[in-house]
Amino acid sequence: MCIAIVGAGYWGKNLIREFYSLNVLDMVIEQDENLLNEIKNKYNIKTSSNIQDAFNNNNITGIVIATPSETHYTIAKQCLDYNKNIFIEKPFTLDYNKSLELHNLSIQKNLKIMVGHILHYNLYIIKLKSLLKNNTIGQIKSIVTNRFSYGKIRPNENVLWSFAPHDISLIYSLLKKNSSNQEPLLNIKYIDSKTHCSNISESNIFLESNDIKVNINVSWLKPYKESSITIVGTDGILYFDDVKKTLSLTKYNLLKQNILINDYISPLHNECLHFVNCLINNKIPYTNSFEALYGIRLIENIINYTNYNLDPISISDHNTPINNNDYYLDSTSIIDNNTIIGKNTKIWHYTHVCESSIIGQNCNIGQNCYIGKNTIIGNYCKIQNNVSVYDGVVCEDYVFLGPSCVFTNDLNPRIEYPKNSYKKTYIKYGATIGANATILCDLTIGRYALIGAGSVVVRDVPDYAVMVGNPAKQIGIIDKYGKITKI
Repeated sequence: MCIAIVGAGYWGKNLIREFYSLNVLDMVIEQDENLLNEIKNKYNIKTSSNIQDAFNNNNITGIVIATPSETHYTIAKQCLDYNKNIFIEKPFTLDYNKSLELHNLSIQKNLKIMVGHILHYNLYIIKLKSLLKNNTIGQIKSIVTNRFSYGKIRPNENVLWSFAPHDISLIYSLLKKNSSNQEPLLNIKYIDSKTHCSNISESNIFLESNDIKVNINVSWLKPYKESSITIVGTDGILYFDDVKKTLSLTKYNLLKQNILINDYISPLHNECLHFVNCLINNKIPYTNSFEALYGIRLIENIINYTNYNLDPISISDHNTPINNNDYYLDSTSIIDNNTIIGKNTKIWHYTHVCESSIIGQNCNIGQNCYIGKNTIIGNYCKIQNNVSVYDGVVCEDYVFLGPSCVFTNDLNPRIEYPKNSYKKTYIKYGATIGANATILCDLTIGRYALIGAGSVVVRDVPDYAVMVGNPAKQIGIIDKYGKITKI
């Protein structure tokens, strides 16, 4: 297992040092000849100005992206296309939809994306989380983060994209743990931002999550450096200063207590080690692409509020919290607004349920599924892993959709000339569609019909028919109990 790093600039140099110390760094990609020569003289590793050299190296299983943020999407997409796991510095991308595309692609290809939200790998923050878990300061009432410096103004990345992902990621994890593993609801209450050179350079963001007040302050316009988090609870206060490397606990009516960390390891080294361990042990990174989506959506909302005077949008547009016990939703899944989900339904990992869709009672929706807009899923349906049910598909009760079966809703798609409406496909009561089957649109699968694995259905299927092949042909009939009679 080897690593390649793309980018040897300001932060890339630090990543090169850490991965080299872990004996996994094989290659550095950098287009600046001076930087490349500097790396050649310092480390005994391969260097190149062409990322294709890393793609062509089968020993390289992970690629670290430390390039300007506006290049993140393009490079990450190339890495995934070449089946490389990626560690990408924050921000993940500068666009929510592009981030979601990369996340979905990584799931489809069974690849890992780790995002460089380094605070989570700081031993002081790990200790802070432990104190909160043990209810040391009681119920959280407010969280305030400050991240200030006299920074360089970047033309393609404002201070929100540069600084806020760290704090939003941490706050999201704290609120999530505080809400019994339900997705936290963050509402934008007020934003005060300043611009410099036509870009946001300072922002004070006020949010609210249930009864918890959240204040995120970021600035490039301060003549000093500060990076801190203050968490106020009903029984005390926790304060972390990342510049001074101190964590303190103040219990009300008691003296302040400094929390010491023995055997301190740098957060960056800890972060790099985590990525290596995830690749070796085939584990999902703690700061993965799904975790990053939350912050990307929130920052986009803040920028829209600031630049275009748009009304603030609740972050629940990304993740709707479960506020009842009617159904189960895995914390990695997304449910859009205006959806209806029946009682006792279970929705598992990394599934996206789009707006205006309906899912009935007692359904089981597997991992990495996509339920499109205006889709109707009846009661007692089972949808296995990696199934996309697109706009226009209607499944009646007791329908079974096997792993990776495929639906369509457009007979002659053209990306240049998109259509305003799509063809309907009806899956009747009790029908079964086997794994990897393809169902063309504008047709009906009859009651209790069985579509064999890998079949391609191009015309209507009668009730109780058994269909196999490409194109699918009827080879028998099946009763509602599953007994097949060949014809």
